[in-house]
Amino acid sequence: MAYRALLFLVLLFCLASFISSLTGDWKNGGSDFRQGDWLIHMHGGPVRRGVVGEVFLWLSDVTAVSPVAVVIATQAVLGLALLVVMARVLWRLPQDAMSALLFLSPAFSLVFWCAEHEATFRKEILGALALFCALGALQKQKLWLYHLSGALMVLSVWAHEAMAFLLPVFMAISWAVLRSREDIGRPTRPVLITTGIVLLLGGAGFCFALVFRNVDNVAQLCEPLLQRDVPETFCAGAISWAAAEMKDHLALLHTARSERNMLYFGLGAVLWSLPYAFFVADVRPVRRGLFLILCGVVPILPLYFVAIDWGRWLSLQAFCLTVLFIAATHVGWLRRNSGGRWIVTLLCLIIALRWHPDYLTGLP
Repeated sequence: MAYRALLFLVLLFCLASFISSLTGDWKNGGSDFRQGDWLIHMHGGPVRRGVVGEVFLWLSDVTAVSPVAVVIATQAVLGLALLVVMARVLWRLPQDAMSALLFLSPAFSLVFWCAEHEATFRKEILGALALFCALGALQKQKLWLYHLSGALMVLSVWAHEAMAFLLPVFMAISWAVLRSREDIGRPTRPVLITTGIVLLLGGAGFCFALVFRNVDNVAQLCEPLLQRDVPETFCAGAISWAAAEMKDHLALLHTARSERNMLYFGLGAVLWSLPYAFFVADVRPVRRGLFLILCGVVPILPLYFVAIDWGRWLSLQAFCLTVLFIAATHVGWLRRNSGGRWIVTLLCLIIALRWHPDYLTGLP
């Protein structure tokens, strides 16, 4: 009872935060990053993340609606879908203090996005929806839901190349789906085919982003948007970074690497990882729990060396850990030793309410 009440309150608070964020963007004519990143397009030539932007411009032209409005409407649908899928997956977990630890990290998306509006409705939402749909497929043995998760995973990589670093986690859930279907005597070939297609198309999307990293001039991206009444301020946000060289990203990254920042970042990382440390301490075998922590953390590490959005990368790592622990306990690869202790969960809740990582630097 306590578990579901806490989950309901967190989901309700997150829904209110989503509504506040989107209505604020609507009133202000959009955000140069939260909506701007979705409007990077290929009118001036191929460029990373441009495929999704082309779709939004096409929808804008067909419907005669502003591209910003189309993006906000899409974000509203994605946000609602994610909350519904998350609610269904988390609702089915054992109703104890241990399960609550999986969504109470300050870096976990539900908490992080509520605290940091600048990080809300970025393209990670596609990867998050893909992985939770895969968990839903695992719990309910719904093959169509697994296929949907695969399609969303591919879309997320083409939308933002950083989502390619979620592919190892998707593969782990795919293994869990295969194992569970074998246990109940259901065919595994459709899962293998979908997994192969996801790896092939996701890999192609990542390679496309590496080859077509930027455009020569930001005007190539800006002019088609201005013609569609997109505010000129959008040209100075995410769109401008589509014309930046790698040296520009590294120069910005260098400014954040002071000894003081690194110390505070390390302390913050300890705080966000506490719920997962308590979780691993109460599962058997512990070595498998530690291995899953490595599987959730290590694939995301390269992003810290190429982009400044450290808070977002922390959130991705926390999200991956939650997903991996849910999948591993569902198929019995990890066993719960007990239901946990509510005093520990209360401590994690207090930390989540009092502290969160900055979306840009990851600092507390």
